[in-house]
Amino acid sequence: AGPGRGWSGFTATAVMSVSDSPPTLVVGIGKTNRAHDVILRSGRFSVNVLGGDQEWIADTFAGRTGAAGPERFASG
Repeated sequence: AGPGRGWSGFTATAVMSVSDSPPTLVVGIGKTNRAHDVILRSGRFSVNVLGGDQEWIADTFAGRTGAAGPERFASG
């Protein structure tokens, strides 16, 4: 599904490695976050690690720039 049809995103403040075999991460997401239900329905998610010069992307997905919905994906 593309933007507007199931894509969602958020800025995670904590992502922890559990194991490298198999690759396993712990990512906390609140039940009230819009991405929560999208992840449950699809059974999939990805984690993107950003550099310091990409803080604006984290701000966009954290809701600090005013961008909403699918338009957030156009910014990166």
